Amino acid sequence: MLDTNTMTQAEKATRSEWVARHFAPAGEAPFSFDYGGKPWADMRPSWHVEHYTRAVDDQRLEHMLTYRDPTTALELRCVAVEYLDFPIVEWTLYFKNAGASATPILADIQALDIRLRHPAKGGFRLHHHVGSPCKPYDYMPIETALQPKADVTITTSGGRPSNSDFPYFNLAGPDQGVILVIGWPGQWAARFTHDEGDGLRARWHGADALQTAARRASPLAAHRPAILAGGALALAKRLQALDARPQPPPARRPAPFAPFGRM
Repeated sequence: MLDTNTMTQAEKATRSEWVARHFAPAGEAPFSFDYGGKPWADMRPSWHVEHYTRAVDDQRLEHMLTYRDPTTALELRCVAVEYLDFPIVEWTLYFKNAGASATPILADIQALDIRLRHPAKGGFRLHHHVGSPCKPYDYMPIETALQPKADVTITTSGGRPSNSDFPYFNLAGPDQGVILVIGWPGQWAARFTHDEGDGLRARWHGADALQTAARRASPLAAHRPAILAGGALALAKRLQALDARPQPPPARRPAPFAPFGRM
């Protein structure tokens, strides 16, 4: 039987290093957006930043980064949860107009924007699934090779999160990988861009409903989707553990009504 509580020291070290690199005040932000027609990364040094960490319980740490634009009063909070029993971290972005005036336009909000590298040759393999377009091939697994110079975009359709493709991705390198999960009940697009060397950029964004929302006067707050990233084996164990939990008996339902004859 698979031990769902097993985490190697290497996985633990990788998680801790990743969190320290991406959720520190001067760290590599795992997201991006444009503000007033310019990349936020270019203006980030001028924004005020606050950071704190607290224990949610014995198995989770919450890391919060709050950025404030001193000129327009736009506030961005990145709330990340680090799981201590698995090499997994999740984060959500929150935007708020804390002033009384309209702000510049927020656009191209990428709740996930990370760069990965593989030290060995062989490129990346992206494991993903068809969603549920109500076809015989619903949930069919797909493997897409991501070789140097590859640029692959996967998206849903019709404004539904799993209408054409599932927002779950297993990105495998030659000797390690990461599972990316997006929690968002609407339109989305994921993009995987391999450079000419050993690097890969993974991005995700939803329908940009926030493009004009932050222009309204205070109070206004809105959020971007929850993003989860973790080691492939560890996350598979976590999902298996959840699936193995005892389930309550199904509720009794009334018999179907058949007004035009017997069922």
